[in-house]
Amino acid sequence: MSLLGLRPPWKQSWVLFMENKVLVLILLLLTLPGMAFPEKVLVAPLVAYDGDGNSVELDGNPSENVYETISGYWFDGLLEFVRLPADSYGQIYTALDANRACEAENAEYILFGYVQKLDDRWLAAVKLYDCGAKKISGEFFSADDSAHYGRLIANLCSNVMDGLAESAGIPFGGKRRERNRPFEARLPVSAFYWTPVEEGWSSRLTGICGGGLGIHVFPPQPKLSVMGKTVDFSMRPTFSFSWGINTDGSYPLDYKGISFSLPVRTDFHFNSRNSIYAGVGVYYEIELIAVKPKYEDAMNVRQKIFGLEPLIGYEFKAGNLIALFSEVLADFHLNGDGFVALKNSLGISFLLGGGAKS
Repeated sequence: MSLLGLRPPWKQSWVLFMENKVLVLILLLLTLPGMAFPEKVLVAPLVAYDGDGNSVELDGNPSENVYETISGYWFDGLLEFVRLPADSYGQIYTALDANRACEAENAEYILFGYVQKLDDRWLAAVKLYDCGAKKISGEFFSADDSAHYGRLIANLCSNVMDGLAESAGIPFGGKRRERNRPFEARLPVSAFYWTPVEEGWSSRLTGICGGGLGIHVFPPQPKLSVMGKTVDFSMRPTFSFSWGINTDGSYPLDYKGISFSLPVRTDFHFNSRNSIYAGVGVYYEIELIAVKPKYEDAMNVRQKIFGLEPLIGYEFKAGNLIALFSEVLADFHLNGDGFVALKNSLGISFLLGGGAKS
């Protein structure tokens, strides 16, 4: 493209890009949905005592069993469970103790209570303290004979999870949180519109539109969690075709581009349907340009370009088979000509195989 005099020096392109940073910010804000962060639920050590009120030594605090069980279930990504160490704030007996721990840990809720061992049976009770409302918003009980301590705790956990759903308005369908993300392959199809940042390009082209077709692959991987949100990694090799024509009043110009990109991206799942993602990849593009400058013969220019393409986007799963996405990409050429462009893209993705079972 330097033959056509369309691109200013690298520094000028960068200045133009920075001058458009407000536009970039607006585009990103339009792309991202409102982010819902998880509410923190503390799980305090449960007090264990006998029928006379004396402390009872158990093999591990029952709160560990409660924490391991309830944190293994999926509350639509809206709850983050944190086990409170026994030596942090002492035993939690009252709402005042619960409020003090919540405020110190910046938590919305805390679970605390007791396990009582009688001669012939076990009793257990757990309270849910709501720090925002400054009150106990739920109480959950369990009882069993002395030979079935494990069943006592399992029933208590079930009551706690149902109670959380009812008291805090948290969706809970009894779905266990998967510890590993299985292999998944999807077929994304997208349409995009480029906005060249450079004055040389933007003054001569109405814009560059096009479409892409790719394969989106999630390799098998352990599930990671950040702030209670599931995080996974994937790659999306994509072929795309782009086309642009000259603006009114400019000399005739016809632009076509064929490119292959290989982005690697990270997805942050806010719940089972909504996620945002960010990534970066390299791309290879063949540009075919037919141009007829004023008072000159028509020229056909062919270029091979390597570039870098960061991206950020939002995805909504309409079901297991279909997902809709919107993203903003920025293209940077690596050949020193200073080309910078923003690409706004909309697409739909179809499940080809694998993925979590519903």
